[in-house]
Amino acid sequence: MAKIPKKTIEELEDILNRGCDYADTQAVVTEYANESLKKLGCGLCQADDATVVDWEDDTICTVADFANAFWDKAVEGILNVLRTQE
Repeated sequence: MAKIPKKTIEELEDILNRGCDYADTQAVVTEYANESLKKLGCGLCQADDATVVDWEDDTICTVADFANAFWDKAVEGILNVLRTQE
């Protein structure tokens, strides 16, 4: 893989951050979560209304919370790989 400039990685980190207002990244993550639920057969549910439950049917979090946590970890992992290419 080609060397990736530090500035490019910083720009990607900014854009992929869910707090990025100009890219509206949080809205994108929510949209992706809702589209994923629909693709998986949950046509009427939304990520903030659906829940993740454990084996004992205890609620762990909403799908939106899970999607946010997953996004953050995925972005962290991707950026770490890119940083090794600096």
